[in-house]
Amino acid sequence: MDIAALLALLLRRREFPLLAATLIASWGPPGRRLIGADFMPPRVGMDNAGTIDNLRYFTIAAPSTTRYSSAPLEDGGEMFASLNYSLGDGKIARQFTGSDYDGLVGYLARNETMEAIAAVIGWSNTALLQSLVERSEFQIWKVLTSGGYGKFGDNGFVEIVNGPDLSGQFIEAAEDWSDPEVNPYPVIEARIQRLVSQGFVKSGIRIVFTDQVRTILKNNPFTAVKSGKSLLVTNSDGTVQTQPISGIVDDSDIDKIFRAMGVQAPITYDERGWTTAKVQKRFFPEGNMAFIASTGRNENVRFNHDNPADVRAVLVPNIVGVVGIGRANGQSVAGRRVAVRPYTDEAAARLEGEAWTTEDPLLLEPLAVCGLFGIQ
Repeated sequence: MDIAALLALLLRRREFPLLAATLIASWGPPGRRLIGADFMPPRVGMDNAGTIDNLRYFTIAAPSTTRYSSAPLEDGGEMFASLNYSLGDGKIARQFTGSDYDGLVGYLARNETMEAIAAVIGWSNTALLQSLVERSEFQIWKVLTSGGYGKFGDNGFVEIVNGPDLSGQFIEAAEDWSDPEVNPYPVIEARIQRLVSQGFVKSGIRIVFTDQVRTILKNNPFTAVKSGKSLLVTNSDGTVQTQPISGIVDDSDIDKIFRAMGVQAPITYDERGWTTAKVQKRFFPEGNMAFIASTGRNENVRFNHDNPADVRAVLVPNIVGVVGIGRANGQSVAGRRVAVRPYTDEAAARLEGEAWTTEDPLLLEPLAVCGLFGIQ
């Protein structure tokens, strides 16, 4: 079997459409967990532009009545809003060349067909499909830390996309938390109370930050006080100092402090992605702390939706939005697309791959998100 025959086999088996349809890719490859989809999972099959009628029902306590009276009709108990959206486009092209291509030729020369298939599919997943996933991961965290995001592309393409009006929900940390005289916890508790005042359950509030922010909190003396490892003492000149009692503050102390405030233990997220400028960039921006409430809104994500013989689903609970996936350019049905073509009869023998999509994050529960930025 040569490379052209291998690609023909993969096309007959629909390997590339099936790869692109595997929505579990939105959580990243094994060993590199992306968490954006925990809050805004993929939803395939959306129109490229349209309106989502965002209707939510709330429980109203039933009134007391006489035994034989009719049930009273109660108005209210629902909140209605419409979200107008337009999904954007993303695409990338990559080449499978050099020693990788020679290795593929070697597999086929030794009749190691399964190894050759694994090499091509693995490259298609890493170089093509995950590029689409990471584009959305960057956008998810831009939405969840600022409410909107920008689209940037080649040849100076810039489009600023604004989300809902979330003024007041994302505020700057005005004081330096590395200053031993600054207590960061009143600011943190105020963000928590903002969500509670919107009607969200405190115990369901999830917090995301980076390891640097976690370290700043561990080194702040007020953390040692809250964890019971130090005392605040007032000197004769009126200055306040901390007096160690036992041990140092560790990660488990941070988790205990947040649980003692009534929320979930914070998630530390430090994964990075490569930009087209060959620069590594954080998905979750440094110096931020996101507060994300549990909403009761669930999304049933159908993995392998393009493979009728193997359709599986998982319920993602308490989402605040979705990554809407529409119909990509030149396609008859919605979904991400991956294509690979051989160029074997050339001096620069290679495989060329393309991946493209029409998708963007849509924030359906804007009141369930708030945050801090500029933490240092």
